[in-house]
Amino acid sequence: MDKKAIFKCTLLLLGLVPICVFAQEAVTAKGSLNIVKEVKPPILSVVDGSLRFIDKTGNNAIDANEACSLVFDVQNTGMGDATGCKVVVSLSGSTSGLQVSNKNLSTIPVGSKIHVELPINANMQTVNGEVKLSVRVTEPMGFDIAPFDVAVHTRAFDSPFVKVADYAIEGAAVLQKNQPFDLQVAVQNVKSGKAEMVKVDMVLPQGVYLLSGNDNLSFADLEGGKAQTITYKLIVPTNYQQDKVPVQIKISERFGKYAENRTIELPLNQQMAQHSISIDERVAEKSDFQLTQVSLGSDVDKNIPQTKSVDNDTYVLIFANEKYDNVASVPFALRDGEVFRQYCEQTLGITAKNHVKIYKNATFSNMLLGFDWLKQALAINTKARAIVYYTGHGVPDEASKSAYLLPTDGNSTNMRTAYSVDELYKELGATGRSITVFMDACFSGAKREGDMLASAKGVALKTNPGMPQGNMVVFSASTGDETAGFYKQQQHGMFTYWLLKALQESSGDLTYDQLSASLKQHVRQSSFDENGKVQTPTVMAGPSAVDWKSWKLK
Repeated sequence: MDKKAIFKCTLLLLGLVPICVFAQEAVTAKGSLNIVKEVKPPILSVVDGSLRFIDKTGNNAIDANEACSLVFDVQNTGMGDATGCKVVVSLSGSTSGLQVSNKNLSTIPVGSKIHVELPINANMQTVNGEVKLSVRVTEPMGFDIAPFDVAVHTRAFDSPFVKVADYAIEGAAVLQKNQPFDLQVAVQNVKSGKAEMVKVDMVLPQGVYLLSGNDNLSFADLEGGKAQTITYKLIVPTNYQQDKVPVQIKISERFGKYAENRTIELPLNQQMAQHSISIDERVAEKSDFQLTQVSLGSDVDKNIPQTKSVDNDTYVLIFANEKYDNVASVPFALRDGEVFRQYCEQTLGITAKNHVKIYKNATFSNMLLGFDWLKQALAINTKARAIVYYTGHGVPDEASKSAYLLPTDGNSTNMRTAYSVDELYKELGATGRSITVFMDACFSGAKREGDMLASAKGVALKTNPGMPQGNMVVFSASTGDETAGFYKQQQHGMFTYWLLKALQESSGDLTYDQLSASLKQHVRQSSFDENGKVQTPTVMAGPSAVDWKSWKLK
């Protein structure tokens, strides 16, 4: 031992040199001593079953402009607390438009766990594809969680487009001053992308007033294909100078470029089709989006062909029975009768004044008055011909199996309160005039909805429909014990819809043979497709109507 070492040992014995200094020197000099510090490491892991991807739309994908998150729980099953831990995320794959940040974790005490949420934000630049998120949880002493990957599909921006899909008028067949009316507007997102922060503003011309309804409305979201209906109650004062009322519907959405404004021009003192809102909507996944355009009413209620010809020799009698006192209603019967009337006047050119008479929800006495009026008209005009249209309930006499028309105050089990079809054919056939009858009714005891109206045994009856007399042709909605159903989407009786459709497409210029073939083809197919039932229209002619196939309505 050298003198320096002997000196330090002497000082040590005298208590003048700390032992730690000596130990340090010894380690430095010889490298033969290790001072080991005791540690209590954390042991971290992701809790089984806690890893989830959360997105607002719930389609398990990152959509453009969507805020999503990756969540999981981290537990500490080690011997010491975990401090200074960090979640590190890297992206690969379809990363365009995506943003995710690393996250510092709070202390995780031994035996406990913490919840971790990693926000993932997507903007308009997001593309269709798949992104891989590689996640690492680091610990300062190196006790990291083994990295794990999460793959998520990404979707590019799918734009919406919001517009006025249709509008309708209620409360007035003819818009007149000082008479309130309801304007119904259907606002629809006609593309698959979700429209957010939708606003609808209505602007009226000066001098037209809003009686009720909100002229400024907001909708949080409007999914693809979805629609909202808005009803405005309006009134036009006496001093309004224009012949039309332009109503502006202004629409906006979150981005300010995926909506369309529309001006609706309502004519004053002109006949308009009346109908109510009935919307069938379909919301589809973006990859399988099919739009069902919202319509407030039927396509045959609009674009009714206009003729310049005038028919002063045809008389039209219409019964439209929808609301009954003692039995179920007949869906859409009032609309059937009203729109048929418009085709008679506008497409066939039949003079409205004293030539077209319509009874809505006709009672027994109404039906008697109507047929008396028609017989008188045919007797006065030697060139006259007649069209009779009936929509409503038909009922069978269970004893005789004869067919009857049911007035709205009639009883389906008492034939004395109903109008005999045989009697109708006999009286009109005796006039010797050309008579055309359209019957949108069945006589089996069934309702338009398909269940039974009245029958002794609760089953449909095969009824004798009656035989046309004289120079008469009868078009009937169904055969035997079939049901005369309705076309819900078009809001008409099935038979009436295709009758009006044939008139619309031909502008009324088609033969009875062509009309019969069209009705049989379309009613049978549509009834089966829409209602799952067969409905077969028929046509019968009286003994004098030998050339009926070449007849025309116009």
